[in-house]
This record gives sequence, structure tokens and C-alpha cells, in this order.
Amino acid sequence: SFDPSEPGGDYSLDMSDPYSQLVVRDLLKIAAAGRGAFVQGLTRLDNAPLKLEYEDLELEPDVPTSGELTCRFVNLKTPPAEHERMPDH
Repeated sequence: SFDPSEPGGDYSLDMSDPYSQLVVRDLLKIAAAGRGAFVQGLTRLDNAPLKLEYEDLELEPDVPTSGELTCRFVNLKTPPAEHERMPDH
């Protein structure tokens, strides 16, 4: 099952399934927040290249509602803030 705190991985989603649509919306939000990214060139809908975009953060992302979406998503962990780092001794 999908874990938004560890979203990295390969996905194959039936976009007619509302849960799959929710997963893709969450991935788009994670990418928009800078915490992850779709691997360029590996996102496909029914085996055709697809570019997913989420520009208006005030609205829910638009996602396909049919077809099979395949993609690879990678985590982008931000380094800890200076005050959260372990001392160097």
C-alpha cells in the first residue's frame, strides 16, 4: 500500500480506481513540496509518455481517470537544519 512518508518506488496504477487517483494526487503534492520527483521519461499512460504537472497549488491536481499509469517516483530528502545535525565529535 502507499505510504506518503516513503513514496519512492515503481508504480503501476489503474487510473479508473479512485484510490489510484488519490495516490497520483499525493505524489504530485509531494513533488510540488520538493520532497520527491517523478523520474523523467518513465511516466507513461497506456504506454504513451505522459507529463504530470501540478501548478495551481490552491486546487486539487488533475490526474487521468482511465488507463494504466506507470511511473517511478524518488524521495528527495531535505538535509536536516543546522540545529538538528549531530555534533562532529
